[in-house]
Amino acid sequence: MLTLALTTLLAAPGVGARLDVGPGVPVSAPQTAYFTTGFAGSVTAELSVLPVLDLEAQVGWLLLPPRSGAPITGSGTLLTVGAGARLRRPVEQNLVIPWAEVLLNYGHSGGGRFPLTATTGVSFKPTSAGLLVGVFGRFQHVFALAPAE
Repeated sequence: MLTLALTTLLAAPGVGARLDVGPGVPVSAPQTAYFTTGFAGSVTAELSVLPVLDLEAQVGWLLLPPRSGAPITGSGTLLTVGAGARLRRPVEQNLVIPWAEVLLNYGHSGGGRFPLTATTGVSFKPTSAGLLVGVFGRFQHVFALAPAE
């Protein structure tokens, strides 16, 4: 699953919160055969432990409409909760902040799943108020609990 060109709102570093929303695009089988582009999002709490490192806790969601003629009925949904880390350029000293993060999640979509999420992006600091706006691409690979899933 790939999520592209999302807008991020971020509080100042230290203790912060983010809301990420945007399209969710299936990129591999079997999702590409079953679903079309949908909607993805997440809410993240973060704690800066170093000027360039944040620890994160995240709740996310993914809603994919069914593809016409797919052998399944209903939408694809995935709800996740997880934790990870973000490596970034120091926010206080820069107007442009590139970053990358990795999260390990537990997901529920009718059965247990373990999504591994990798994200990279860039944030911009348009004001001195600690608000950041940015764009990023997120790749999420979902591992099933049982091999037959």
